[in-house]
Amino acid sequence: MALDRLQSQGAERALVARLLLSPELVGDTSGLKPEEFSIPDLGRVYSSLMRRHADGKPFDVVTVQDDTGVEVNVLELSPASFASVKEYVNVIKDAAIRRSIVGTLDRARVRIAADDADPLGVLATALDTISLKTKATGLRDSAEVVRAYSDEFKRRGAGLASGISYGVPALDATLLPMRPGRLVVFASRPGVGKTALAESVSDHAANYGPVLFVSLEMGAEELTDRALARLSGYKAGDIMRGRVSLEDLDSHLKARSDLPITYLDEGMTTTADILSAANRVKMKYGELGLIIVDYLQLVADKGEHEVYRVGAIAHALKRMAMSLKVPVLSLAQLNRAIESDNRAPRLSDLRDSGAIEQDADTVVIITGTPMKPERDLHILKQRQGRTGRVSLMFEGDTQRWSGTGEGEW
Repeated sequence: MALDRLQSQGAERALVARLLLSPELVGDTSGLKPEEFSIPDLGRVYSSLMRRHADGKPFDVVTVQDDTGVEVNVLELSPASFASVKEYVNVIKDAAIRRSIVGTLDRARVRIAADDADPLGVLATALDTISLKTKATGLRDSAEVVRAYSDEFKRRGAGLASGISYGVPALDATLLPMRPGRLVVFASRPGVGKTALAESVSDHAANYGPVLFVSLEMGAEELTDRALARLSGYKAGDIMRGRVSLEDLDSHLKARSDLPITYLDEGMTTTADILSAANRVKMKYGELGLIIVDYLQLVADKGEHEVYRVGAIAHALKRMAMSLKVPVLSLAQLNRAIESDNRAPRLSDLRDSGAIEQDADTVVIITGTPMKPERDLHILKQRQGRTGRVSLMFEGDTQRWSGTGEGEW
């Protein structure tokens, strides 16, 4: 029997070489497992670099050898690793599945040849095992969908939220929870408080699962200043100027240090960087609850025209939500025209809107002026939910959102 399709040694060598030469591509490995390698040493090398990546540590041939005892020569591994990482991953996974199938059938053959009392039962069990192992990702029959739906419906009946709430009571009474695979967009002009609202949502969501907060405008330390204002009630300006003692903030800092929030606050961050970071958070905690991006137009993906570039970013964030099975909350800027036009906001007011309104499942435009606390949240799109307007209050000094939730529907 030909064994070529059962082995993926060339792809394994090429993949490890490619990752050692270009560590930023680790996020493209799509959940490949070390045990799927046919060369045990390369499986250990791959496991080492994935662990280091998850911990935010650099890796190279030296660190890998220290971790595993395996001596790696990148040039000997593959002198021409030019295909995409995903292509190598697919080859490795395909070979691993084939080896698993052959192993299952070989064990069944041995049992049947040994005069097992129920040869047809042995074969049926083997086929069931193969079916589970080779199930295509994303394909579910009606029975499986109904089972999953029933489980979720029971959670609703038990009072358990189907998704992540926003943590602002008036907003939770208006918006459906953020569910896995959904892209939610909050948009406004600068200074209206959309980042503070996203931070508040992040703090609330972190009580239920890990959060990745991608901040492209402010560093994590500045966000911590604002978080301490929300928690303590001290004015953010006083905290930033050092007018509040560290002892007064100590209990809040300790509580905050326990929250599973991971910040990505580097410049020139692309959607590929965000996906890689999300996979690292998921590997670290074993799960990921929410991704927040502040803000969409600052994501550094390139494009020939700004409208198409921003639209492609929105589409990438939606795909990310679907593939990772988590909600993504992205902030966005509005066009300047909304400040001068005396009219209600529209979806087209999203700056360089492109396909944002098409890919987003929920779009909320926040209006108001920085000098007054009143804010109107215009829900212009909400799949399976109502649209309309809800009024809230934003206190800039303490970065807190509140309100009765009165509005028009």
